[in-house]
Amino acid sequence: MNLNFLTFLRNGRAKQARLVENASSGFSEKMIALVSCVKQKRDRPSAARGWYVSTLFRLSRRYAEGHSDEWFILSAKYGLVNPSMTIDPLK
Repeated sequence: MNLNFLTFLRNGRAKQARLVENASSGFSEKMIALVSCVKQKRDRPSAARGWYVSTLFRLSRRYAEGHSDEWFILSAKYGLVNPSMTIDPLK
């Protein structure tokens, strides 16, 4: 089985890499998008999908939602973030 990852680079270009898993491992094929965090953020608690507010993030998020089965945010501070996770900038 193949497991595909679609990563978004800071320059806005998409790069696709393919990893091969053992067929007996039970993995199914799934497209996962990783969207890079950005500097511009909201100043109040909100879900990670809406916390980052730059145009680059918004466009990358839209692409990830439309072209992958699941997507996550790569955050410099929090690591791999589920888009539904609430982030509180005051903590």
